[in-house]
Amino acid sequence: MRRSERAGARRIAPAVLFVAWTAAALVTGGIPQAAAVPRDRFPDPAKAKTKPAAEAGPLDRAVARVAGELRSDPAYAPSEGAVRFLLHLYAQSGDVADRDRALALARAMQKRGGGSPTAFYVLAQAGAPTLEDAEAALAPLRGMMGDPSRAATNAYARFVQILFDRARAFRDAEGLGDAVAAAREFLAARTRIRDGRIQLLSGPTGNQVISLSDFVEAVRATVTAAEASGSGTIREDARLLARALIRGYWDDSAVRFRPRAVGREGGRLLETFLAVDAAAVVWEAGEVSGDPLLTGRGRRALVSVLDEAMKDRLVAPTAALAAARVSEPPLEMVLVGNPDDPAVTALRTASFFIGDPRRLLLNLDPVQDAGRIQELGYPTDMSPVLFVCVGTICSAPLQSADGLEEKVRGIVALAKENGS
Repeated sequence: MRRSERAGARRIAPAVLFVAWTAAALVTGGIPQAAAVPRDRFPDPAKAKTKPAAEAGPLDRAVARVAGELRSDPAYAPSEGAVRFLLHLYAQSGDVADRDRALALARAMQKRGGGSPTAFYVLAQAGAPTLEDAEAALAPLRGMMGDPSRAATNAYARFVQILFDRARAFRDAEGLGDAVAAAREFLAARTRIRDGRIQLLSGPTGNQVISLSDFVEAVRATVTAAEASGSGTIREDARLLARALIRGYWDDSAVRFRPRAVGREGGRLLETFLAVDAAAVVWEAGEVSGDPLLTGRGRRALVSVLDEAMKDRLVAPTAALAAARVSEPPLEMVLVGNPDDPAVTALRTASFFIGDPRRLLLNLDPVQDAGRIQELGYPTDMSPVLFVCVGTICSAPLQSADGLEEKVRGIVALAKENGS
């Protein structure tokens, strides 16, 4: 989770939460499924060191600036990043105007021949009538990916990510299983472990040089697969891929990620976009794997490239979305239990289908991940159990997916009321 900001407090706060749960269970004879427990994540001021003040300002200003421009300018350039950022705003505001604006931008992309299956699938998750549009946009990609072994690595990984978006939009458990299987096939075909390090392989397309774009898409798809499957092995693959991305593309003098060959990647604009995207996926991999090097490096890289990204309206929304993810409290869903347990799988699937784009899902095995569970302050002697937290507000431990969406909405609303 966000260790640099919250890990110290979490060693205390979840333990307090567990004591409250135990007392309630003894009184009521069961788990208080609908309860929400406010908690002080920073009872010790020495542990309250969040992100440096120098980083908080630029990130927040970027979010506010792009939000204002997207909401006020009907001629704002349409892009998948703009759609996703508006839906992030919608998850917080509940204002249908944000979702309608996102839909208008997706339609504009469609008219220009650039219909994005991902944009339409995430819109469908937010309640927009776009499933047919998404399926139409996916159809040609299915034809192209009939033989994934012949695809470029970034296209292959991107296709896997779209399968996850589709499963979530349809709330299709079988489709989610297919997406996880596709992710495993991708990792088997395009990665190798040597001397404890992961290597990313190119596809047989005549392009034998791995690019930053290949790594970005591979990390993104692997992070999503780790959340969806609960697999500690895939989670470790995501961590190793993100570290390999740093080794190959980190520019220490500029404090950012850079393609090895700008011309090959597509020019200055794409270089900036890739720098933002790389920062975002490295940070995300750090959140899921609990690797502070990744979260720290991703945050630094994003802050460094932010001013440059704000100069172009095709890149700015993607940068603003990354800034929002890094600076705002996520919807944390932490599931403790053996990932192969059917009850755990049911809870994890229901959690994965939660449509809030702020959602961060982590499945920790009481045996394999005992150290991390203890470090985060969660109990290891009950399974399955799900904790849902936003900022300083957490649910009581949940052991059933029944009514999960309603309970999550309650936690989100309570956190909003309390300023979390």
